[in-house]
Amino acid sequence: MRSVRPADYLGCPATVTEAQAAGRTLLSTGWGLRDAAIALGGTFACSLLMLAALSAGRSAGWVLAPGWYLIVAATVPWIAMVGWPMWVTRRFGNGPRLDLGLSLRRIDVVWGLLGGLVALAGGLIAARVTEMFIGDFSSIAGEQASKAAESSQRWQMVMFGLIVAVGAPFAEELVFRGMLWAGLARLGMRPVFTLLATTIVFAFFHFEFSRIGVLLVIGLVLGALRLFTQRLGASMVAHGVNNLPGAIGIALA
Repeated sequence: MRSVRPADYLGCPATVTEAQAAGRTLLSTGWGLRDAAIALGGTFACSLLMLAALSAGRSAGWVLAPGWYLIVAATVPWIAMVGWPMWVTRRFGNGPRLDLGLSLRRIDVVWGLLGGLVALAGGLIAARVTEMFIGDFSSIAGEQASKAAESSQRWQMVMFGLIVAVGAPFAEELVFRGMLWAGLARLGMRPVFTLLATTIVFAFFHFEFSRIGVLLVIGLVLGALRLFTQRLGASMVAHGVNNLPGAIGIALA
């Protein structure tokens, strides 16, 4: 694994340059694009293993309640999506706060709120355009929540809503605008192309092809925030704002 000095690539997080400006000695890092692939591949593998385990449980007569199913299905993939970037940056670098820009400042909250509103508006426009071609559609999470609501306890739906509004934005931004972004940038990809590449991967990784247009618009906004602020805080806040209406609908279902 090639060792890279933390600031030796265009588009490195502001947390790195700020730490160096403050006189802090940083370790060379030994993680990269391969680790982003491991995190994303591991996320997919965790989902498949979870589905296989639940299927085996049903065959044995053990059925997970719908509300619990939503919670487990949403959080098990975080073992790889969150766990790997956290571990590998600590083991072979300076930790996720510095190496991935996992930092939140007041100005990031402001930009995140504004960006979230832009993402909501842009996603709504993209959804209307998509409906002109394929008709009505909804997200997988929304469909599953609607089916589960009738036979689930209220607290389970509230918890799933919190996962959608808080947990998913943290996990997805950490891997897409964090590790994947940094992995591509460390290879010499220019920031605007890094933004486009991470947006495309983000959109298609959701495996909701009817929502590709919506996800591309949202990904562009989130990537623009990462590019502009050079931290993950603003994109995490914006992602949460974008997911909030759906999360409220789930919690009240």
